[in-house]
Amino acid sequence: MTTVALELEDALASQFVRACRAEGHGEREVATGLLRRYLEVEELRRRLTETGLTKLYESLAAEDVMLAESGLGDYQCDLTRADQR
Repeated sequence: MTTVALELEDALASQFVRACRAEGHGEREVATGLLRRYLEVEELRRRLTETGLTKLYESLAAEDVMLAESGLGDYQCDLTRADQR
């Protein structure tokens, strides 16, 4: 097992210790869990970028905007007709 030293601002360190104690968890357990979750999120972000989802979203963005604007125009017409009744 490897030990990692962290330098924390005093206020952050105090808040961390209080939160761990309030929840009944050890500081090492919480810090390890936080680091593990951070790494999982970063790995997921990397995978999503690699699979080209970003490019897919970008390619569909213009069409999405057009459809949304068209839908808003239709909605406005429907509201106008309803008001005239």
